[in-house]
Amino acid sequence: MQEARRINIAEYQHVTYSEYLPNVLGREMIEAFSLGVHAEGRHSSWYSPDTDARIPNEFAAAAFRRGDINLKMPTQSCPPK
Repeated sequence: MQEARRINIAEYQHVTYSEYLPNVLGREMIEAFSLGVHAEGRHSSWYSPDTDARIPNEFAAAAFRRGDINLKMPTQSCPPK
């Protein structure tokens, strides 16, 4: 069960960093902050156990609003045949 969970999380992170974020932030920002997906077998060494991983409430609220705006964007549908 835990292995399936790890695989699912890894796939979700891969889609987020390789597809979603580049579309939202732009390739320039991804490259500027080294957020891109690395080549196979290469991993980031930025991890620090001393870093506080909690996010402030203000950032969480802003991120929620951004997601909310994305959901309310009009969608284009195909014309009926």
